[in-house]
Amino acid sequence: MKKMFLSLGILCFGGLSLQAQSYTEIVWDQIQDAYYDASEDGYTMKNYIIGAIDEDEDNSWTFYLSSDYEYRFEGFCDEDCDDLDLYLYDDDGDELDSDTLEDDFPIIYFSPRRSGRYEIEVSMYSCTVEPCYWGLAIFQK
Repeated sequence: MKKMFLSLGILCFGGLSLQAQSYTEIVWDQIQDAYYDASEDGYTMKNYIIGAIDEDEDNSWTFYLSSDYEYRFEGFCDEDCDDLDLYLYDDDGDELDSDTLEDDFPIIYFSPRRSGRYEIEVSMYSCTVEPCYWGLAIFQK
């Protein structure tokens, strides 16, 4: 009897892992497509992040950006996300740019006047099945 419960538990929890993997793959495929498009425009990949958050939550990261480059920040979301937003801040916390359109593929283009630390925030505005899996790609040219 104990073996049956253990097997059932593995099947139930194993399914969650497989589902999360497929959501991650959806986001990864979008990042790959964006990489090919950005490459055609002369951009290279600086960094990418994949994560999961609930509706009305956000995550932020700080990156060093050089004034020698132009940057393109692109956000991506799984099939359960309806609205993902991006915000860009300087090291004083002042908002420099954002994409808050009602869509799940925000893009910010940015050319820093000075090299330094900048913060990018990913905000999950609308997610029908939580958590929603999302991605952020940073390209430079």
